[in-house]
Amino acid sequence: MTAHKPTLLVPKLRFPEFQADSTWLAPQLAELYGFKRTNSLSRDKLNYTTGTIRNIHYGDIHTKFKPLFRVAKERVPFVNPDVLTNGFDDDAFCEEGDIVLADASEDLEDVGKAIEIISLDGERVVAGMHTILASRRSRVPTVGFGGQLFQTAAVRAAIKKEAQGAKVYGISANRISTVLVPVPPTAAEQQKIADCLGSLDDMITAEGRKLETLRQHKQGLMQQLFPQEGETLPRLRFPEFRDVWNETNLQAECRNVAAGSDKIDPDGEYDLYGSTGVIGKTSRGTYDGKFLLVARVGANAGMLTVATGRFGVTDNTLVVLLKNPSKVDFVSQYLKNLGLNKLTSDRDNH
Repeated sequence: MTAHKPTLLVPKLRFPEFQADSTWLAPQLAELYGFKRTNSLSRDKLNYTTGTIRNIHYGDIHTKFKPLFRVAKERVPFVNPDVLTNGFDDDAFCEEGDIVLADASEDLEDVGKAIEIISLDGERVVAGMHTILASRRSRVPTVGFGGQLFQTAAVRAAIKKEAQGAKVYGISANRISTVLVPVPPTAAEQQKIADCLGSLDDMITAEGRKLETLRQHKQGLMQQLFPQEGETLPRLRFPEFRDVWNETNLQAECRNVAAGSDKIDPDGEYDLYGSTGVIGKTSRGTYDGKFLLVARVGANAGMLTVATGRFGVTDNTLVVLLKNPSKVDFVSQYLKNLGLNKLTSDRDNH
């Protein structure tokens, strides 16, 4: 396959030392990457304690792995020792610079979500269920640049255009092979961009640790400010509130619970909510007011969102209308404290 003739492709912002360089290239994805074998091991074939081969599951790409994947800094499951691994030949193992994409998602926004293998630290790693493993044909792009490239709006939009499906969206190596990917003409410029964006990722990670500390502090307060199981009063109360709490159930507080039915319309004017929050626009503003939304399927089952105003909801999400809308925020916090997502069925096996 031959490279496409370059067109006038220059970013709006370019480092001074590369201003005089030629324009960026726009090859098809398959000109830069070849596609390697993946496996279909389900969660029950994986564990987090023992093994010699680690497995990248598509659900972890959706929910926890960083776009720049360093195996030593991620919690990656092992393939169970009793699973026959003689099918994992050399072509099945990940290499640094490889891209692993999730080939399926319940939300269009997440289909084709990708990570780049930055460092393996001697570990043997394979790409698992519902993934596409793209391996560089040469040293282009440089390690660290590919992970940023697959997060760009242009590449994400091009990959989403190749998605097929209704309730579950999917892509294939064949369908995304013609996606055009913009690449600087020199390794030096690729590395400069990778280093710049990578340093920002490091800052975001550091701020994320601070945010996680605050989340844990909040979680501790919630355990004190809400009654625990088997108790009728919270252990910590504000001085001005000493009345006895009333016990009820969610069904008694609800006027209606229904699944959404709205669809994505890029030209729509209303926010469209899916299982992960706002996933796009819709022309149908079916709901107007303040509602509690509960993701009902997939890896995000049990996730809670409070939505206000006029909006639409996909069929992956339940819409809970309370008799008293002023209680929505309180009920949402209570259910989060209860751990509603942990009560949903076998989320790790989806």
